[in-house]
This record gives sequence, C-alpha cells and structure tokens, in this order.
Amino acid sequence: MRTLLIVSVWVLALLVRPAIAESPRIVGPLPGYRCMMLNLSAEQSMDPDVHVPFFTAPMDSSPVAGYASLEVAVRDPIKQVSGFVEARLEVAGQIRTCR
Repeated sequence: MRTLLIVSVWVLALLVRPAIAESPRIVGPLPGYRCMMLNLSAEQSMDPDVHVPFFTAPMDSSPVAGYASLEVAVRDPIKQVSGFVEARLEVAGQIRTCR
C-alpha cells in the first residue's frame, strides 16, 4: 500500500509540473536590439508604485501597452523620436515604444 502511495504522488508530481509557469529566461541575443538598464534611483527601483510605461506610439497621449522591467531591450542603433526610443516589450511579440 505504501508503494502505491509513493508511486501515485510521483505520477501526480509529474503531471502537475507542466501546469506551473516557468520564469522567463535569456536564451540568446536579440538581433537588432541591445540591453539597457533604466536610470532609476535605488529608492525608485524598490518602490512598487514606480512604473515606467511602454506606449503604443512615441507620444504621451498614446495608450499604455505595459510597463518596463529594470532591463529593457532597446533598438540598436538608438533612434529617438520626441524623447522616446523604440524598445521591445513582450506582448504577443509586438514592438512597443518606451520613454
């Protein structure tokens, strides 16, 4: 009976594992982009209320597509438009802009 219980737990563990989301990981360079760190103070980077928005177009009035992490993939060479630079935000693989 004990062996059956151990085998059942092991099989259940194998079945549940794929359902758990994996953390993103770097698998290689992204052609045409380079990694850059946001210029935030130590206090800003630890404050959960500080968000750096990604906009859908290079203007403040455009909708926010998401928020940047501390490291951002920026188009290389950098092309600045109205204070915005093109960066990559992984939202269904779409390219967004970040200021």
